[in-house]
Amino acid sequence: MDAPFDYAVTAGSLLRYFERQEAAEGVRWTSGRVAAETWSRALEPAETSAGQLAELDRLMSAGSGDPSSAWIEMQLAYRSWRERRGS
Repeated sequence: MDAPFDYAVTAGSLLRYFERQEAAEGVRWTSGRVAAETWSRALEPAETSAGQLAELDRLMSAGSGDPSSAWIEMQLAYRSWRERRGS
């Protein structure tokens, strides 16, 4: 039996990755850090407001053309999370 996908672990791992990249390589990674950080916070409460979701969608769109595997992984996981929530 497959274990359920853990969005909080994924978001936390991506946040740490983007933080390291931002520290090492600068502002190019800031939008990824901000998106991962915001998503991590949104995963904490039982309910995420419509405003939080709209902000997350906006932040996630910043990486839509980024070819890095971290952005791609975050985009895929985020879309899956949104679909699972039915939003």
